[in-house]
Amino acid sequence: MDDLKKKFNLDYYNEQRNAYFIAPTEKFISETNINNVGLRILINKYSESSKELLKDLFCVAPEYAEKISSLIYKKIDCANLRFLCSWEVKGVKQNRVSLNFSDLDIHNNLRVKLTVNLGEDDKNTIRVFMEQFGKYFIEQDIGRIAIKEFYYNDKIEWNDAGFGGSHQMGGTRMGFDLNDSVVNTNLKVHNVSNLYVLGTSVFNSSGHANPTLTICQLGFRLANHLKKLI
Repeated sequence: MDDLKKKFNLDYYNEQRNAYFIAPTEKFISETNINNVGLRILINKYSESSKELLKDLFCVAPEYAEKISSLIYKKIDCANLRFLCSWEVKGVKQNRVSLNFSDLDIHNNLRVKLTVNLGEDDKNTIRVFMEQFGKYFIEQDIGRIAIKEFYYNDKIEWNDAGFGGSHQMGGTRMGFDLNDSVVNTNLKVHNVSNLYVLGTSVFNSSGHANPTLTICQLGFRLANHLKKLI
């Protein structure tokens, strides 16, 4: 990890999660035609010597080590580093927020049904970025990176390879055309004179960073726009 910190000048450190953060340049994103992506480098450190020994055992006899680790409360693996990608998700036409007419809450109100699908574009973003990162590891003789086989097959189900952050965005996208958006650039619903929408639902894509400051900026901009209409 010390070599990696020097080569990338890593100074962002989350002590609670024992993690560093790295991201590709805008030039790399443009040249490879991938979405924006962030990589969290997680350091595997185990406080007990028995767990460090078990980590080494994973490299030699993974099946046997898996049986032993199942008896321990904390998950252990062979690698010294783990990588967690968070990336920008572009809008998918099939994704939507709707009412679930077959499911009622305790007040007999319809529950919300969220339809979320990730596509090949998402897999490609992680695959391309991690492959380039892995090549750099080889060139600099830092180590070797293993990428899950999932990112090279045709499966779209993400149960084992990914998870959501429960920050759904989109649904009332901003745009110029009412055929592919709900609000215009001033956040006004198309063809409605006095209805505006503010929040992450107007985002055209969902990024990997917290959206709060962007929402605040959109709020200030909308307030200035409404003041001009008074």
